[in-house]
Amino acid sequence: MRAKAQVLHGAAQHGDGSRTQKILAALPFALTRDQGKALAEISADLESDKRMLRLLQGDVGSGKTVVALLAMAHVIEPDDSALMAPTEILARQHFATIRPLAEPRPDRRADDGRDKAAERRATLEGLAAARWTS
Repeated sequence: MRAKAQVLHGAAQHGDGSRTQKILAALPFALTRDQGKALAEISADLESDKRMLRLLQGDVGSGKTVVALLAMAHVIEPDDSALMAPTEILARQHFATIRPLAEPRPDRRADDGRDKAAERRATLEGLAAARWTS
């Protein structure tokens, strides 16, 4: 199944590294060797035209969120990205960790699934309008 999925082509994500460098400079700590290695492997996957099939694993507090943020930065240099979490609590924790490190933009939005359909539709329309005007 894995081999079959990798045969399908994905979109190579090439950025100039500017967002990644801004985030790295804003971090109150340096990445560990293993975090750097994981980020390098993810970046190589993202720059390939093959679909990335990767699971980032680690103990609580091992830096998975910061690696995910830096991978997102790699992707949003040319476009947009999203970080999904399996629970509302984890989504809120990720958002609290990432928000101070992400540069402020009006099209940033955290969705925890609590919005009513009309509110979510209005938000999505606003995001689409902001994307096409910025």
